Amino acid sequence: MKNENRLTRALNDAERCSIVCEVLSGKLSRAGAIKKYRISEVTLYRWIRKFASPSLLEMEKQQNQEIQKKKETPQAELARLREELRVTKAKAALYEEVVSLASEQYGIELLKNFGPKQ
Repeated sequence: MKNENRLTRALNDAERCSIVCEVLSGKLSRAGAIKKYRISEVTLYRWIRKFASPSLLEMEKQQNQEIQKKKETPQAELARLREELRVTKAKAALYEEVVSLASEQYGIELLKNFGPKQ
């Protein structure tokens, strides 16, 4: 345990940032980084929150989704897409209802034509 703490403290911010970049770019898995650098999982997540920009986190999320999609069977992909479509349709219906209620109760026109006038 003491060696683990010494190694973590010995790393400067540039080295910690480098480790985070390795993980987020996919060069090294999170579990691999934990073993390789002898750090705790909590420490790695703290570094990711500290050093990762939102765009890097979004990139990692997209990579994980792509990997998950590649593992799907066609039937599983179809089921996932159907569920996504159901959720999207439900959201669209909710938004339409909100617009309708805002128009009726508050007299607010949320749907405006912003296109060029002819």
